[in-house]
Amino acid sequence: MRNLQNIITNLENSIDASNFSDICASAVLEIEKLPSPQEAIAQLLSFMAKHPDLNYGIPGAFVHFIETFPEEIYVDVLIDSIKRQPTEHNTWMLLRIMNTWSSPRQKEYIQVMKNTLSHPTIGDGLKQTRMEYLQDFEE
Repeated sequence: MRNLQNIITNLENSIDASNFSDICASAVLEIEKLPSPQEAIAQLLSFMAKHPDLNYGIPGAFVHFIETFPEEIYVDVLIDSIKRQPTEHNTWMLLRIMNTWSSPRQKEYIQVMKNTLSHPTIGDGLKQTRMEYLQDFEE
């Protein structure tokens, strides 16, 4: 069994692989065997932010893995990731939480999403789709 850093290094070395989403799924299986798999959440989100254009799958093994944990385990790390670098995947994950409408932090999540619209690195396409999604949350 490899440690988390070895798993992340293998992912970095595999970004050009045609079966990258399969490699991600294998990585998650390894991560799940670690003593504290939740410790991988921040590194996976960071990896996805560093490589936003890779094919992780829809939504992909990383998203499914992260979402197996209760919202309170990963949402603050997710928000930090979005604040640093909003991407298709991390903003989409927050939208998935927002769509449940059951979080006591719903207004905070909406504000985080609104703030992404003025982030200096957000592309026009992502900005447009997030503006459209935010219309569903207008009061």
